[in-house]
Amino acid sequence: MIAPLGDVEEHKIPFEVTSIDITGPYPTTPLGNKYLLTFIDHLTKYVEAFPIPDHTAETCARVYSSQIVTRHRLGSTLITDQGREFMSSFFQRTCKILGFRRLRTSNYHASSNGVVERLHRSLHSGLSHYVNANHKNWDEVVPYYLMSHRATPQTTTGYSPFDLLHGKEMVLPSTENLKARFPKDNTDEDQGLENMKSNLRLAYRLAAKANRKSHLNNKRLYDRKGKLREFGAQDLVYLYNPALKPGLTRKFAKPWIGPCQITKKISELNYGIVDEKGRRQVVHINRLKKAFNPELWNPKPRQKPDRNAPRSLAKPHNANGNSQGDLILDHTH
Repeated sequence: MIAPLGDVEEHKIPFEVTSIDITGPYPTTPLGNKYLLTFIDHLTKYVEAFPIPDHTAETCARVYSSQIVTRHRLGSTLITDQGREFMSSFFQRTCKILGFRRLRTSNYHASSNGVVERLHRSLHSGLSHYVNANHKNWDEVVPYYLMSHRATPQTTTGYSPFDLLHGKEMVLPSTENLKARFPKDNTDEDQGLENMKSNLRLAYRLAAKANRKSHLNNKRLYDRKGKLREFGAQDLVYLYNPALKPGLTRKFAKPWIGPCQITKKISELNYGIVDEKGRRQVVHINRLKKAFNPELWNPKPRQKPDRNAPRSLAKPHNANGNSQGDLILDHTH
């Protein structure tokens, strides 16, 4: 059973709410690239994509700060998934230094960041028309796909991303020679600039209104098969986990694991849970179903280090007899 579609955060100006993600791996190119770091603005649908050789936190933070922030601006909200590169302390420190709010989606629930997931589908479909036979020149043709994407009016907003961002349509090589040429009139430059600003403000309002209307329409269609459920604190639930260990077949897999216990209700769609080993996480309600047998709940006691153990085991010394720091023996729980 699925829950109704949640609401989205309002955005009124470009780059106020943005998403970033990693897609790949692709065939390694002669330049050593294997992944794409993608970025999209939720209001204008303006897209950036950068080929990268790896997706470490350092690489993602460097590309975001040097290629996106420096060219566009620093948005107030950045949405990511729970990939290791975005959950690392290094990337979180980067967010704190730059001064923006980062939101993360819940595990195994890609639709929480549906804007960027739809971008990836369109990206792969578009690149399939450009890559060569061995698929190893994809990093060279990405800019041409981005150009066509930015120049194409979006179904939701009715405008092209380039138009919403720059206030005019992109002049493509294939259409430049088809335009009729008229003699230029002597118009007041200041008045022209004011008209462009006014037109952009109007376009932003219309795009925001169109985005909101599209979301409400999608929510109405999605909620036809949705039903709102609710769990209370300490309720027992099973967790849907589609991950499969190497060497096993999905035909015999049991995707529902647990039981787990509800620790708190974070929102209508997200809950905090803890498993029998004490591991805590936040998950979407669509990954939970109620467990009705309380006798199944058998939490394991947390193992504590032996306080009577010799201190020399916990603090090894070097040849000079100086302590080399604490050594954690075993905190598995």
